[in-house]
Amino acid sequence: MKHYISWTGIIIMLCVLTSAQAQVRIAFVGNSITIGDKLSNPSVECYPNQVNLLLKEVYGDTCQIYNSGVSGRTMFKTGDFPIWSENLFKSCYAWEPDICYIMLGTNDTKTQNWESCGGGAVFLKDYKAMIDTFRYKNPDILFMVAYPPPAIIDNYEIRNAVIQDSVIPAVDSIVNYADAELVDLYHLLLDSTHLFDPDGIHPNKEGA
Repeated sequence: MKHYISWTGIIIMLCVLTSAQAQVRIAFVGNSITIGDKLSNPSVECYPNQVNLLLKEVYGDTCQIYNSGVSGRTMFKTGDFPIWSENLFKSCYAWEPDICYIMLGTNDTKTQNWESCGGGAVFLKDYKAMIDTFRYKNPDILFMVAYPPPAIIDNYEIRNAVIQDSVIPAVDSIVNYADAELVDLYHLLLDSTHLFDPDGIHPNKEGA
């Protein structure tokens, strides 16, 4: 069963967590979309910081945000640029977040990754390994997992058909595996070309 996230769901999550501790640690794991590539002021305009600003309006300084996105990175452990190898990701894991938001899969759709690394079965296996990795540090962690945005243009060797037909079903399996909340950015942005950079891959400022 899919759990679609809403701001109400986030508020419920945070109410439970803030009742038990002073600050809630929220980690974002992703790629160039997460760090705000193509934005004029990425650290401010990227969506993790936008979430941070919105949460501050409601909760003040009770939430801490950690953006561990790295451009070009894959969920595949054997991909061309796996997120697993990044010090930023390792630091995020050591930080022991209370909520972990994961949006990976865009770069995994490249031919040199998807076909070479084993396709959907291995992508799902590595995704489950990421869930288990964070749970090892914090057994009470809550997960939010996202469908990647659509590739409005198949660019940088990223293929929208693989996102739609293979990445999204894998994320559906992770929702059940991790009892996670699902963030559906794919269908939300599918008909919103105006919310993307001209490259068709990265959201523009309004999209972020």
